[in-house]
Parts: sequence; C-alpha cells; structure tokens
Amino acid sequence: MAKIRPWTEGDVPQIAEIEKSCFSAPWTESMLRDSFKSSSFCCLVAEEGGQVIGSVTFQEAADEVHIANLAVRQGYRRQGVAMSLIERLIALAEEKGMRGLTLEVRASNAPARSLYGKMGFFEAGVRKKFYGDEDGVIMWKNLR
Repeated sequence: MAKIRPWTEGDVPQIAEIEKSCFSAPWTESMLRDSFKSSSFCCLVAEEGGQVIGSVTFQEAADEVHIANLAVRQGYRRQGVAMSLIERLIALAEEKGMRGLTLEVRASNAPARSLYGKMGFFEAGVRKKFYGDEDGVIMWKNLR
C-alpha cells in the first residue's frame, strides 16, 4: 500500500512526469518548483518503493481547499491511490477546520466525476470553456 506524505522539493521531477502523462496542459517542473515556494500551496504524494506514484496538489484560501490537480502514474490507476490521496487531504482539511473542498473537473471525465461523487463531492455548477475546449464541472464537498 502506498504511503501518503507531504511533498518535498525532490519529488517535483516525478510529479511533473506524472502530470505530463495525465494532462493535455500539465504543470511544468518550473511551475511546480515555483508553487513549492508558496506558503498557500501544497501537495501530497503517494509513494511506493521510493517512487512517487500519485499526487494531489491543492491551495488553501480562507476556509476552503481548492484541489488543483489529482494525478496517478500509469500502472497504478484504479488501485485506490487517488482515493487514498483525497481521503488524506480531507482529513487534513478537517483537522484545520476548513469549511469544504472544491475543484473543477472536465465535463467528459466520467471516472473522475464518479470518484469524487463516491467521496461526497457534489456538482455545484459549470465553468464554461474552463479547459479551453471543454467545460469544467465545479464540484464541492462540505466539511461542516
């Protein structure tokens, strides 16, 4: 089972590699390094055998957590890695007394929408052309 932990700067190259394999407009290593220096931005990684196999990047704003990206390395998908990352993030948000978590997901990404739904997120709206070519579905999870 993967170990979930906060990222370190040394994780950035592996996170960038996973991002490249998952997204049409991935965050670059440079963007991730800049984010690493921000006090409001954070990332949790799933690690197995010394290798980063997944990550969830997020930002705290007031009493909310905004999930920016959730990515899992090829070969480790559909094994509960994404769910473990989100569960740990929810626990951290609850510990900090956050009101809720929010994210945007591509309208066509049925597997992700289903996963978030199973974890208590609900669809709260749509951002037209959020991904340039496609709408983003706004999802929200209340914590209190």
